Amino acid sequence: MAKNVPMIDYYKEFNIDRTLDEKSIKQQLVKLQQIHLRRQSATNDKEELSILEEIINKIGDAIHFLTKKNLRQQYDADLEKAYAEGKVSTEDVSKAKDLLEQAEQMFRRGRFKQAVEYAVEAIENNPTGEEAYDMAIRSYAAMEQYDSAFKLLNKAVGSVVNKDYFIWLSARLNIVGLHNYEAAQEKINELLERNPDNETAHSEQIFLYMHAGKEDLAFNEIDQYIAKHPDADAFRKESAYNIINFSKSSYVTDPKDGVAIIADKQGYSRILKLRNKACEIYRDEYTKKMLDDAKFYGQRKFNKDNLKNLIWMWIVGICFGFEFIIYGGRAATDIGNMDNMMAGIIVILLGVFLLAMPTLLTVVSFRPYWQLNRIYLTGNAGAFETTVITIGNIYTFLVKKALWLLWTCIKLFVLFIRELVRV
Repeated sequence: MAKNVPMIDYYKEFNIDRTLDEKSIKQQLVKLQQIHLRRQSATNDKEELSILEEIINKIGDAIHFLTKKNLRQQYDADLEKAYAEGKVSTEDVSKAKDLLEQAEQMFRRGRFKQAVEYAVEAIENNPTGEEAYDMAIRSYAAMEQYDSAFKLLNKAVGSVVNKDYFIWLSARLNIVGLHNYEAAQEKINELLERNPDNETAHSEQIFLYMHAGKEDLAFNEIDQYIAKHPDADAFRKESAYNIINFSKSSYVTDPKDGVAIIADKQGYSRILKLRNKACEIYRDEYTKKMLDDAKFYGQRKFNKDNLKNLIWMWIVGICFGFEFIIYGGRAATDIGNMDNMMAGIIVILLGVFLLAMPTLLTVVSFRPYWQLNRIYLTGNAGAFETTVITIGNIYTFLVKKALWLLWTCIKLFVLFIRELVRV
């Protein structure tokens, strides 16, 4: 924990029983993290996306500190000290101004059942309260109680002023929750019937196309709509955010830490393509950050596991490789002596090999992050990388043995000379 920054009590923040073991805590936190990741797919509101990003990062920190025994022991000790010094950051639900605020705090902590209770009570006090309906519906969806969510959605459509939002929410839950694309299409059509120029409806149509595996059709629709409506900023923004949300379907979950990562070339290329398109449509702080996050996985990082082999291989390559190439080159130019020419060519090839192998191993040691993630998850470095690393291991082993043999011969020779001198 950073100094002078209030600690967060993750036990209270995420309603975790402190008597649970690390494995049980991890299961609870990973499940909660997955719920919030699904929530990201059910919204295109920048403010809510920012809040969700903060919550997911906070859950990731909780996983880091609470699911490894040694880290948890240190965290618990630091937490007790922070409480004694009054340096713990907490949000007290009892201090919330109203029912809706209490519901929102419960929702952020992943206590969806309580969030529903507060939100429903808020609806009873204000039957046209759109925010309370929204909170209750999203809480039901987070618990995957879609029957209750759609029942309340229908009630909201008949009660609130902003019906379009809840028709849209119905379409979104059908897409990301139930994968019922036919029902979602009906809701989108309903929005378009109410207002043919509804930009949200058009952007949701594109979102539906993408989830239905029709990405090319979605991109064509975007280009055609923008060509007809060049000033449709709301459409641009919602479509860009929808594309970014959809791109997250290419992430995989790390089974150890429960975090979402990119771990294959296909997923990386797909995410990069989608987020580039999102920035092309609408560029703001959020879309730029999401593109930068994707580009990060393409950055190369040195694999330190190969460092010892590389040191040995480059020493041998520099010490002997160039010498062999120069010496072999002289012999190979002796046109009048075929034996010298052949020997020179062989020596040149040996020198090239001595320099080529450390060069190849250096190249494969600098891997993009997505590839390192793949190796981490699967243990498979790929055929080419595995071959080069294996040859590197054999190469280094043989060099060490050769040097050991040479050193042994030198020692024996020295002993032999000493014996001769004594005689």
